[in-house]
Amino acid sequence: MKRILFVDDDANFLAGLKALLRKHRARWEPHFAPGGREAVALLEAQPFDIVVSDMRMPGMNGAQVLEEAQRLRPEAVRVIFSGYSELSSVLQAARTAHQFLTKPCPPEQLTAAIERIEELQRVLTSEPARRCVSRLNVLPALPDVFARIIEELQRPEPDMKRLGRLVSADVNLYATLLKMVNSSFFGLSATVSAPERVVSLLGTDILKGLVLGAHVLNRLERGGFTLFSLEGLWSHCFRVAQFARIIARGQGEPARVQELCYSAGLLHDLGKFILAQEMPDEYAALLGRLQEGGRSLLELEREVLDVSHGEVGGYLLGLWGIGPEVVQAVFDHHDMGRAGPGFTPAAAVHAADWIDHQQVVLNPGFVFPGLDRDALDAAGLHERIDDWWRACAAQVEKWDR
Repeated sequence: MKRILFVDDDANFLAGLKALLRKHRARWEPHFAPGGREAVALLEAQPFDIVVSDMRMPGMNGAQVLEEAQRLRPEAVRVIFSGYSELSSVLQAARTAHQFLTKPCPPEQLTAAIERIEELQRVLTSEPARRCVSRLNVLPALPDVFARIIEELQRPEPDMKRLGRLVSADVNLYATLLKMVNSSFFGLSATVSAPERVVSLLGTDILKGLVLGAHVLNRLERGGFTLFSLEGLWSHCFRVAQFARIIARGQGEPARVQELCYSAGLLHDLGKFILAQEMPDEYAALLGRLQEGGRSLLELEREVLDVSHGEVGGYLLGLWGIGPEVVQAVFDHHDMGRAGPGFTPAAAVHAADWIDHQQVVLNPGFVFPGLDRDALDAAGLHERIDDWWRACAAQVEKWDR
């Protein structure tokens, strides 16, 4: 049973939580604190699995509560409640938070968020990933436009025109998004420019992935990034996304799973962009050692940073509230032993990544991670590799025409 501590100075809010969570008492054991000092006293007295604190409280704010939670109960997943207007500053100030929830939060969204946190606990409590992220100069903030898009998507009937206005609100972001959507990887028959049309062509998870990707890419381009080809790496991510969807389709997976595989493929190398921007000197040194040959970037990351780009990317996506299937696929795409049995988005991205490095060789001297045939065999997927290879090669031929 999960022990959850809720901290809020609003007595009415806590009373509502008590009533809401009563029906979940077989799974969760909730505790309530009306302020920071009371929360610290409870943390000193007993362990908790999850700590959820409001950000704005008198005396001790939510960030300070979570700092104490980290010190007293480092194993607990720590969550900040905040309004959208506070979200960017909270992400940068509250480095101790694993997850962020917007307030006000409808009851069903709160319980769903706790369930997602349970699923993400392995990722969000990864010590190497957390240690690496804590070394970043500034924790990459969730773009405000993304937060507002999520708010709209959570409505029973999202307004496509409003979504279109949101994605076009940031001119640079929208220009990058258009460039992505109109690339050959989407295979559209005509150029798309209307915001509503862009939104309508994309699934929910793909829209999230593209907005996040465009945001990170814009930050790097504005900073005059030179460590590696941004266009080359994003092209690789698009191909892996397409291949992962092709693989899922070949497995007979439903459209929802195909979309998750596409999104995970699109974001699987997000950690490389983050590490390269936030730790440029260290990452430049790693990239320089690639020229010596014989070792992959993945091996060098684990040796020097004690964490892979997949784990950093997965950790940040989990922190930003991306769904658990995509987060875990990004986190595990280089470690199939953690991905679980059967077909998973992680298996699709792992295979798609390997296939792309084999079929589209941009850096002949570089060593790339191999295919984990033993893990795929254990998952009952090894015999499918040749079929996946042929399907992806056929797609490459279409792009080359």
